[in-house]
Amino acid sequence: MRLDLRKEACPHSVPIRLLNVCAMAHPLSNLRGKLTRFAVVGIVGVGMNYAIFLLAFAVFGIDYMIAGACGFVLPLPVVFLLNRTWTFQSSVSFRSGMPVYFATTLFSLGCHSATQWFAGEILRVPEIFSQLFGIAVSAVVSFILAHTVVFTARCEQVRTSSSS
Repeated sequence: MRLDLRKEACPHSVPIRLLNVCAMAHPLSNLRGKLTRFAVVGIVGVGMNYAIFLLAFAVFGIDYMIAGACGFVLPLPVVFLLNRTWTFQSSVSFRSGMPVYFATTLFSLGCHSATQWFAGEILRVPEIFSQLFGIAVSAVVSFILAHTVVFTARCEQVRTSSSS
């Protein structure tokens, strides 16, 4: 007997609708395609991220942690739109999805900044390369949150209908 989540409301929804674990019950058949598309969008995002970081840090002399946060946050609208449209092929609207995406990204930014700080201050990685460590960790965290919280296809109706 196969469970069909399309016919039932998501039983795992938290009342605030930010954390939705229904995606964990989805078949993994298209996960490889999502990971590949996420990686391509990620390369675009990383390029924007690192360019902003280098401009702020190396050209304008802004502290590497602040420059790192700027590099992480400023590409968000572009990356959200690419992931929504192409990676996850989601129907979540910009208006309802972007705040959730922003919230999950703040969590990813915390992971990013902690990793960047750890690399720079504890491991003594040169500051100019510390951003790359933060990018690597936050990429994994970001995919998991985007896949399970932001662009969850079968649970979008629950999030959308609850906001009506």
